[in-house]
Amino acid sequence: MEHLTEAQIASYRARSLSASEMLDVSDHLAECEACRVLVSQDAGLAVAAASLYTRLRSESEGFSHLTYDELAAYVDGAASDAGRVDCHIRDCASCAAYLRDLRVLKAELARDQTPEPGFWSAIRGWKAALALVTAAACALVIGIALRPRPSAPVARVQPPLQAPARIILDGSRQITITAQGAVSGLDGLPDGIRTAVERALVSQRVDMPTFAGLSAKRDVLLGAPAAPKGTELLEPVGILVETPAPVFRWKPVPGAEYQVSVYTGDFQPAASSGWIREAQWRSPIGLRRGTRYSWQLTVRRDGAEATSPAPPEPEAKFQVLDAASEDSLARLRATSNDSHLVMGIAYAQAGLLDQARLELRAAADQNPGSATVATLLAAVNSDQPRSK
Repeated sequence: MEHLTEAQIASYRARSLSASEMLDVSDHLAECEACRVLVSQDAGLAVAAASLYTRLRSESEGFSHLTYDELAAYVDGAASDAGRVDCHIRDCASCAAYLRDLRVLKAELARDQTPEPGFWSAIRGWKAALALVTAAACALVIGIALRPRPSAPVARVQPPLQAPARIILDGSRQITITAQGAVSGLDGLPDGIRTAVERALVSQRVDMPTFAGLSAKRDVLLGAPAAPKGTELLEPVGILVETPAPVFRWKPVPGAEYQVSVYTGDFQPAASSGWIREAQWRSPIGLRRGTRYSWQLTVRRDGAEATSPAPPEPEAKFQVLDAASEDSLARLRATSNDSHLVMGIAYAQAGLLDQARLELRAAADQNPGSATVATLLAAVNSDQPRSK
């Protein structure tokens, strides 16, 4: 017989040949390495299934391992004692690995089955398909083994299919997220931030705090002269600030001078700039951490004074980061200053969204093809309140 045709190879894989044709093709495969390679190129899944089935059957004879039927029922959600399986796979790495392989094989078989009528359409359920693929792979191996071995080596069997892991570079770190949700590469991080990073990477979202009354609808000011048209307070407005001595900025008014007044929550004076010419000012007095403040800008030009924000505008509020959160961030910066992803998630978790955006943009630049990092950055960008 000359080399097998594509139609013969396809029919052989599908087991749709007649008995005499199957015998002729099997005889040819025993002698022709080239055709064996063609047949085996797409048989990696079948051989992997046969290998997995054999390992499960052989190892399930010991009393300490789960059987193949128990694992298959667990994958289908039909285990009679799922709690016992859960306990077992937590302590048995071998059975846990077989369970992962079964899940991958189930997904691959479900994806590869076609709706065409005929032999394959009679198969129902992934375990029946697995058994059939296993039987086909075993029949091929046995048929070749009963004939003289060729002098040339047989093509290497592909290893069992595994779902790819996600790799993220974070400064000097390499973080790995498996398809099962296991995260590695976060050694040395405090327990709290490590848990937050793991949760963010697996769920691809960041838990960010909300500050009631800060960026939502705020208290309306009582009557006061309105500032000149075009006066606008820039920052800090409706945000959380990390430093207790924030910089106050506003849009400049030509020919004007300004006075900044900072007030506590009960409208008691906390700091004042005096009259200045620049359109920004940093308080020389450290404000109290964890405390909420508001501020006003008085604009004086041509002998007239006006205040911003003016009625009916809401107060310009901000809040200073609490001491415990600042201490945690300072310790994390000291040990992870090149880990932009870790720092970005830590800043977002604390509510410092602008710092989180900067760090996550740097992480995205280091991982241009990472959908995980891009999703986390988009989640932080979508949050409206800003922070400094």
